[in-house]
Amino acid sequence: MSTKLHIGGRLLAIAFVVVNGGHIGQAAPPQQIALSQQASPERSMPVDYLEVTDLPLSISIPMLVKTEKGYVLRCSAANNSVEPMLGITFLILVLDSENKVRSSASWSAGIQAPGYVTRDLSIRVPIKLTIKNSYRVVLAPEQLIGSESIWQVMQARTLAEAYARGGAYVVPKVRRVANQFDPPSAALRMIY
Repeated sequence: MSTKLHIGGRLLAIAFVVVNGGHIGQAAPPQQIALSQQASPERSMPVDYLEVTDLPLSISIPMLVKTEKGYVLRCSAANNSVEPMLGITFLILVLDSENKVRSSASWSAGIQAPGYVTRDLSIRVPIKLTIKNSYRVVLAPEQLIGSESIWQVMQARTLAEAYARGGAYVVPKVRRVANQFDPPSAALRMIY
């Protein structure tokens, strides 16, 4: 019994130090205690991401965060090419527990990812989504826009739905075309 009391006393002391902001022997300000006891208004949920290896931008650790104004996609993006990335179009699928698609949408977002750089991104999802606790979310890239090229994932929706249902993984085909709409990068070009 005394061992349980001893462990309980240590846990209580550690909790006091954590709530007290690491200051031993000083009381934490009332605002700090109140803030630590409030529930966060944001709720995050993991996202399954269909990785397309032929794209020069890879997305990792995607999370959808519900805020007061809607959802925000938070992720890490690594640009694996020398070409700066300017934008991306995502396909999002919301599936129920039976893997039926309850809602889906596409949206584009501007990003600034210089060549060979990894960045943390926060992208507002401009679509109204209803995601219940038992639902899961699948995200897939549809298009990637670089300063000199545009990559289009062929049949992105079909592949994302098959991936969401747990079907056999099929390597998505990617079509790359020249970006004739955005100005070329400021890199020095050799003219012969």
